[in-house]
Amino acid sequence: MIREAEEKDIPRILEMGREYYKRMEFEEASGVSLEEESLQKFVRHLIKLPQGTVLVCEEEGNVVAGIAGSLYPWVGNRNFMGAQEHAVYGDRSEELRKAFDAWALSRGAIASIISCYVTQEGPRIRRNYGN
Repeated sequence: MIREAEEKDIPRILEMGREYYKRMEFEEASGVSLEEESLQKFVRHLIKLPQGTVLVCEEEGNVVAGIAGSLYPWVGNRNFMGAQEHAVYGDRSEELRKAFDAWALSRGAIASIISCYVTQEGPRIRRNYGN
């Protein structure tokens, strides 16, 4: 079951965030270490923000995956909204991506963009998709 995250889900989301950061090898590629307090504040902000969301996939009462993203004014016309996925945690990326897109479309987004990390080494298109 996919649902919007709640405050009680934050510890598990942070755990998945640490796993995600490590799996994406972001620190090794960029030299930027994960700062737990920043991640916690970011997740809490997206949960509370009307233009943001954190969706989680729950199985048998346990959060097993999640996606975080937000809406923003469209670059070429601020009268329209776009959506940006910030991170996908766990192995349910396809389901979560569809749920995020549905969330975004229901709030007026005309497009949804997935994450692609760029470091000094160049683009790092290491995705969680296609599981």
